[in-house]
Amino acid sequence: MKNYKKALLALMVIAAMPLMASQSDIIYVNTFDDENGVNPAKCSLREAIQTAAENKGIGGCTAGNTLVGQKDYIQLEAGTYKLNQELKPASQVFILGKTAADWEKKSPLTNDYPLIGALKTKIDGQNKTRLFNTVESEATLVLSNVELTNGYSANDGGALFIGGALTLDASAITSSVSDKSGGAIYLVPDKGEKTVTVNQTLLQGNDAKQGSVFAMDCEANLLNTKAVITVSGSSIVKNGLVKDSSSTVDVCGNSSVALNTNTIAKNRANTAIIHTASFVKHPLSDSSIISFVSNTIVENQAPTAWLYDENGSKSLNYNVLAFNSGNACNYRSSNNVLIEKASVWAQNNALALTGANACILPPESATTDLKVENNIDVVSMSLSSVLSSYQEASQYNLFLPLYYPKQNNSANDLIDLERTGCSSTDQRGLARVEDGTLTLDPAKRNSCDIGSVERIRLTAADIVNLSNISAVTLVDGLKAEKDRLKALLDNSSTNKDYLVMYQDDYNTASDLLKYTQQYLGYRTVFVDPLSMTLREEEAVPNSSAQLIKPLNEENYEITVESLGVGVQTGENATIDLTKIVKDSNLICEWKSDLKRAIMYRTDGKITNSSEAEYCSYAIKDRNSGVVTKGIMQARFVNIAPIAKDDTYAISSDTNLEVTVNPLENDSDDGDGPNSVLPAGKSIWHQNADGKNTPIYFKSIPAGLNFTAEYSGPCPGGDVRNVCYGGNIKFSVKNAFSQFSYPITYKVYDVEGAESNEAIIYLQNQAKNTNESSSGGGSSNVFGLIVLAGLVVFRMRKFTRR
Repeated sequence: MKNYKKALLALMVIAAMPLMASQSDIIYVNTFDDENGVNPAKCSLREAIQTAAENKGIGGCTAGNTLVGQKDYIQLEAGTYKLNQELKPASQVFILGKTAADWEKKSPLTNDYPLIGALKTKIDGQNKTRLFNTVESEATLVLSNVELTNGYSANDGGALFIGGALTLDASAITSSVSDKSGGAIYLVPDKGEKTVTVNQTLLQGNDAKQGSVFAMDCEANLLNTKAVITVSGSSIVKNGLVKDSSSTVDVCGNSSVALNTNTIAKNRANTAIIHTASFVKHPLSDSSIISFVSNTIVENQAPTAWLYDENGSKSLNYNVLAFNSGNACNYRSSNNVLIEKASVWAQNNALALTGANACILPPESATTDLKVENNIDVVSMSLSSVLSSYQEASQYNLFLPLYYPKQNNSANDLIDLERTGCSSTDQRGLARVEDGTLTLDPAKRNSCDIGSVERIRLTAADIVNLSNISAVTLVDGLKAEKDRLKALLDNSSTNKDYLVMYQDDYNTASDLLKYTQQYLGYRTVFVDPLSMTLREEEAVPNSSAQLIKPLNEENYEITVESLGVGVQTGENATIDLTKIVKDSNLICEWKSDLKRAIMYRTDGKITNSSEAEYCSYAIKDRNSGVVTKGIMQARFVNIAPIAKDDTYAISSDTNLEVTVNPLENDSDDGDGPNSVLPAGKSIWHQNADGKNTPIYFKSIPAGLNFTAEYSGPCPGGDVRNVCYGGNIKFSVKNAFSQFSYPITYKVYDVEGAESNEAIIYLQNQAKNTNESSSGGGSSNVFGLIVLAGLVVFRMRKFTRR
């Protein structure tokens, strides 16, 4: 589908409760004191880690997950845990801080619950101890929603000294110091490949002589160490301010490093901010891989922002790597290898390609393993012309400092390059649009921006491959959603934090059900174009921060109109406006109370297989007057009729005979209720005389005779079968029979679609005298398949903090 991804918060973080088998497996820490066996009523963080390792309760801690080799979850509260000495996990642990999500407020980024606040949980080394050490155990350590602060080591690793896998999600490492290397993190991958994953994390105010944020062992047992390092959606800012650090991020060995959608700014180093070059006892392997995608690397103080050599492969895509005090990029070889031998791919970046602060890259023709193209030379531009000022941490940026892009409408604009390949989300977790096309408004085509933050602007979508679904399924699904939310509100055990959100959802679900039923026509297509529209980003009043403007009728005017019938196109095909023919039977309307567009045909006709029906919609900003337009493409399809089970009584009093009309209990309500049936349109399949003959008996017990008021051939491929209609009389051949008789049948609608199979059950009262029966009254079960966007179920499986 050629559409725009909804700008939603894609927070790739670990949510505490959904990942856990049961609350009994969680180890709850209930004291901020760094005690160890002092108070049996208290469970400290240190005791919790020991409990996890030994699979038995230590101090006041419950045993947690006692299965050998399984992960343990340790839950912390809001507050500061002060350590007197480092913690040494000996088993796989997930340490979870108190969530910073406020479920009673909406985010200014998503206009939805929850509002993400600042971190509430800290682990504090008090400037006298490192915080975590897993080098001996090689244990996996996962930290989520936790700030590590004031760590100190006279050796490597100010906050973390890591020998196993490490994951930091929605966390922070601040003000931590190593007198040697790795102010925040030092990795020791001596015993096999190790992974470090850092996501939506703040790394600020850390310091070390080498690698104020990150450093690692380069060799072990005469071989290069192996590490896979991924840093995404994070802010590496204001590090290396005291120790005269040689670098901020220092990588070596046989490493695979991916830096994606990060802000790296205001750091200081005397050699390089990002150091990926060999020197004595610090080799970088020929097999190493360095990848930078959609980062903003600016306002750093160092001779070079990125230092590289000829070893391994390097790629830079969609980065702002400029406006630093020294060279943006520089080459240095410890073996006097010429720069022409370096393997570098650099495309679609904002770089100073000339001048004193240039990014020095190999000449394009030097090697076949090289591609340097489509880079924007910003040598004559200022930072303020393409980026905002440095934005401090706030609710508008998930408390991760960053820069907003500016649109300067010049040839060197960093917004909408009309290219693809940037990161799928920006640093704030908002979905980027890198391949959107507007048939009606091609000038507003969105594509990749350069840097860690995407400029969000009002843009509609071409929404294709729509169709009507069963009206019964639709309404049943909306009722079920309303009932689900009502049950949550009425349940005393529901988490009180969610009640405001659930009430809002319930109100929305109630209105959606009410107005869907009100506007439910024949084969109606319901469309929520706003869910497919990018919202406008605008400045916060009295601030330079940005928020995403709510997409509602207070801010925007929405109009819808019919275009007509044209050629059916596939998901990636171009819509040809010249082949759309106006059709007065196609109705397209915007319903303000429903908050949906509806499409239907007054003649109820289904759409030919080679065609589609087209409407347009326009969204106008009430303040600026800016308008964006999109197309809605739909096909009206026939929904199969519904057959329901029927039970009828037969007895000797009636000579074991009964006359029935199964259609009294069957319907074609999937296409819409009878009250909205277009004039002159039939529901059921008819014979040559125009009589309803939609009933086909698949199986009739041998002991029955039957006669029907009408008959005729069945439709379509079943034309060799006989279908019946009107009143149908069944009689039992054996007047003394005490058996009951099930008759399996199905019905056909006027377009020849067949229903599900149902049963007419003739219940013999001669045998079952205590049972009562009547015609109709049966039930059927429908799957809750509901049109995307109509149900207000909000998927919150993953929520930051």
